[in-house]
Amino acid sequence: MRASKPSASHLKAETMKQHRIYQIESTSVCSATCSFCPQPTMQRKRENMSLETFKKVIDAMENQYVALHHFGEPLLNPNLPEMIEYANSKGKIVEFSTNGRGLHDTPKHGDDYLRREIGRAHVCT
Repeated sequence: MRASKPSASHLKAETMKQHRIYQIESTSVCSATCSFCPQPTMQRKRENMSLETFKKVIDAMENQYVALHHFGEPLLNPNLPEMIEYANSKGKIVEFSTNGRGLHDTPKHGDDYLRREIGRAHVCT
């Protein structure tokens, strides 16, 4: 007996499931005022996500990719190196976008990130 070939829609659904990126706002704090970002006018509280909350989110995720940014600057969360390390330990590929100021302002932070496995980091200036 010959197995049937998967349909194109089935393959597309499986591919999307495997490559879905979950975006986690590790902080709502930012050190920039980019013209395209609503961050300066946001009404909600500006704060860092706790490592405990982050671990709960990662543990609930079924996908492989996670982006640790949204309307905040990830490097301003002091837990970011541990967040990256925890996500890596759970088999996640981590990416984030940054204005890069945190790498310059706190050189120790830069070393912390260089020791972590980051799938991709976008530095926007």
